[in-house]
Amino acid sequence: MKKALSLLLALVLCLSLCACGKEDPSATQGNTNNTVTDPTAVPTTAPPPTEPYYTPELVFQASEDRTYFVVAGLESIHQSPEIVIPSTYLGCPVTAIAPNAFEHAMITSVEIPDSVTSIGNGAFLGCTVSSINIPNSLTVIEPGTFFACSNLTNLIIPDSVTSIGSGAFYHCTNLTSITIPDSVTTIEARAFIGCTGLTSMTIPGSIGSLAPEIFSECTGLTEVIILDGITAIGMTAFYNCTSLTSVTIPDSVTSIETSAFVICPSLTSITYKGTMEQWNAIQKGDSWDFGTGEYTIYCTDGTISK
Repeated sequence: MKKALSLLLALVLCLSLCACGKEDPSATQGNTNNTVTDPTAVPTTAPPPTEPYYTPELVFQASEDRTYFVVAGLESIHQSPEIVIPSTYLGCPVTAIAPNAFEHAMITSVEIPDSVTSIGNGAFLGCTVSSINIPNSLTVIEPGTFFACSNLTNLIIPDSVTSIGSGAFYHCTNLTSITIPDSVTTIEARAFIGCTGLTSMTIPGSIGSLAPEIFSECTGLTEVIILDGITAIGMTAFYNCTSLTSVTIPDSVTSIETSAFVICPSLTSITYKGTMEQWNAIQKGDSWDFGTGEYTIYCTDGTISK
């Protein structure tokens, strides 16, 4: 009897030891890697806000409260030069593109959804994009957003935009056409400096004044129409616009600042929408017309020669 009991106790002890050596299957089921290798696989939870989330094309960052996502940049293994930003990710809206997100990226086009309300400074700085849409949800084009996007050819700014930052389109040398709506009330200095592909510009009166160097060194620009509502033409606003031949200026302008049209040797025609007396009353800075052509000013009641 004692021998049988001892054997039974030994068997129970052995079974207990074997159970302790088994691995808990649930311990290996958690996946801490945030990389999605299958583009059709949709994770069910967002990563911690401090960690990026990778897809085959884009890198996302969750907001602190995990209610929206920001496009942080391109995934290093992306293949397509045509980028489509989704309006939602993991069930949350994609609301922003981070500063410098696509800096120097080798891409040809970007499709941005209306869910995006913010595009950071320098987001497309120096990238090769040639086609891009600005969504109707955007209100501000930040400084340097499209800085040196030399392949960008045309752009329509939607009515939602109210402000264009400094150097936003700096040296976009192949930009041949841009439409600025009346909704824009501010265009900062050097916004279009060095856009040598532009040939004509109509400037809405809603911006109030032309900031310094706003179209400086736009050497392909031949015609500028400034609409009623503009009160001042800023310093070196059209500096070195060597092909500029004609400018239309409204009678709302009360000052033309220093060197506004300096080194515009082709400028021969200025159409002024007021009288000769009004033109002479405009405050003009030093050398505002230094280096221009022998222009004629066409006023409503006569002409004035340089």
